[in-house]
Amino acid sequence: MPGIQKAGLVAAAALAGLAASIAPAGAAQAPAADRADVQKFVLNASASAAGSDAAASCRKAITRFNLTGYRACGSGRVMDVDWDQNGSLDESFVIAPNREIWHIWARSGGWKELPGDGRGDTFWGWSRYRNVRCVAVWAGSTVWANPFDGSRWRGWGRGTC
Repeated sequence: MPGIQKAGLVAAAALAGLAASIAPAGAAQAPAADRADVQKFVLNASASAAGSDAAASCRKAITRFNLTGYRACGSGRVMDVDWDQNGSLDESFVIAPNREIWHIWARSGGWKELPGDGRGDTFWGWSRYRNVRCVAVWAGSTVWANPFDGSRWRGWGRGTC
């Protein structure tokens, strides 16, 4: 399901999560991640069994805002986002062949690794509520989300946007 459609579906859930903190709303529904789970995700201690080896051996060029980077092969490895839903591209996210998550926007000056050292296999989606933007990825069999509060990325947590 495209991110724009998911954005509307998760807005109410995101509001509930934002009431308590800037954590992703789905984190309240999922069991709290313990330190070992977070380290496993952040440090990529174990890559997902199938697909990560294949993805690491295959890369495709992707150009956004006249700058080229590389993404892993396969579907779900690119997410273009129109944060304000005005019909124009605001930011693009890719999962690199080594599972790192990179993004680019019009004035970024180039592709940047998304803060937090996250790794992913495919994108789950994105959402926006007021000035909080959030992206979520599947890593193995778990969804992880990283919200941006208008000044910084808050870090990865188990759950959806």
